[in-house]
Amino acid sequence: MSTAPTSRSPLWDRLAAEGKHLTDTARPTCHCPVCEHERARRAPGEDADAAADIGRVLDQCLPYEVATVRAALGRGLADGRSFTSCVLGIVALLRGVAYADLPFADKDSPFERWTAARIHYGMTPATSGDAARLDGWLAAWLEAHTLELAPERAIVLQV
Repeated sequence: MSTAPTSRSPLWDRLAAEGKHLTDTARPTCHCPVCEHERARRAPGEDADAAADIGRVLDQCLPYEVATVRAALGRGLADGRSFTSCVLGIVALLRGVAYADLPFADKDSPFERWTAARIHYGMTPATSGDAARLDGWLAAWLEAHTLELAPERAIVLQV
């Protein structure tokens, strides 16, 4: 499945010929009006595919890891284009392993492709609709997966 836009404008084609605003995967790379227009023209199913796949990804994480990703996103520190600061890159750093060592890391999954295309350093939920969407997904997952820890009896830890 290609992440490139299904239809392109003449302006996009001209910029592509000049090598401007494009990466080797033909994704808009900046936030100029041309790239924002082309970004909006991407396949409408991308959000739905990513939303469906995020559960698979986050179900492999612990709540504190997801909360840390959410905090990084809120500070504009998440970047889907980097294996060290993407959602799973942050989880890998918390676990002390490399991104590639996570058994559920798949750079070609719908969620990972979505974050690579849409979440960039400096974006926060307050400044980006895509960051706000991801923040909402993370918040919903946390709400469904965070337990109140109230043991029925005292726990004695031996040191």
